[in-house]
Amino acid sequence: MNWLAVIWYPLSIEADQVNSTPVEELVSQLNSALSITHGAFSPDVLLIISRLCQAFAESSPEGRARASGLDRAAHDALLGYASYAARESVRKNSPGLAVEGLTALLVEDGYMDIRDTLKHLAMLLHSARLLNMDADKVFTEAASLSRNTALADRVRTFPKLPWSGDLLSFFVCARGSGPEFRYEPYDPPLRKWWQFWRS
Repeated sequence: MNWLAVIWYPLSIEADQVNSTPVEELVSQLNSALSITHGAFSPDVLLIISRLCQAFAESSPEGRARASGLDRAAHDALLGYASYAARESVRKNSPGLAVEGLTALLVEDGYMDIRDTLKHLAMLLHSARLLNMDADKVFTEAASLSRNTALADRVRTFPKLPWSGDLLSFFVCARGSGPEFRYEPYDPPLRKWWQFWRS
């Protein structure tokens, strides 16, 4: 899935179908919804992911462990949602959406390439700082939800790393402001690529 793109497909899931629903049922709904949209986002997919993040955050460790039934498309969608949340939290001045994006990464559990997780952490950290959030506190609280010790450590310590605030290190740049704010891929010159991989 292109993490910068949101493609809308009409489905028919009502909000009350995903409200106050256990994590495992929301995982099943997400897998089903993505099978209909062929992995693309839709209003229903966004709604289910949002409810899944809320349920995950409110669940016990045993309840969060039930998020393990995610399909490959669902893992992709959760990374996409983290990107969406990083962008839209700034556009809408919504710290809560930034927190939801962090939670989406914890639900995804680092299943995909860890470099993707780090890229999304960098975008969410950048957004949190633009929103004047206490990034250290937010990332530490989010890390406490992780069922993956290695991922929890990465999230908890990420804001403290000297290079974590450098979006270009993750081949991403921020553009615009307000409703025009967005993240875009950054393709550095060959010399910078060489310096980055050599370091």
